[in-house]
Amino acid sequence: MGTIVEMDERGRVTIPSDIRRALKTRRLAVSLKGSIIELRPVYDERLEALEKFNQIKLQGDPRLAELDAAEAKHRVGGRKR
Repeated sequence: MGTIVEMDERGRVTIPSDIRRALKTRRLAVSLKGSIIELRPVYDERLEALEKFNQIKLQGDPRLAELDAAEAKHRVGGRKR
């Protein structure tokens, strides 16, 4: 059996902090299955995609790291208009 929590007079239940941190979302889907209340995390696909995007490590030529954009563009054959 898990942690026992109480419902307040307005029907609210506080989910323990360690469980909230593990879920990494504030949105939950609630359903009733017989006498069992089921809570399932609902994730925002856009936030998941953004997190995956932020994990991408791009690697470039370290010699070009100190160049400004205009200089780098000139070195690879870009033209000013």
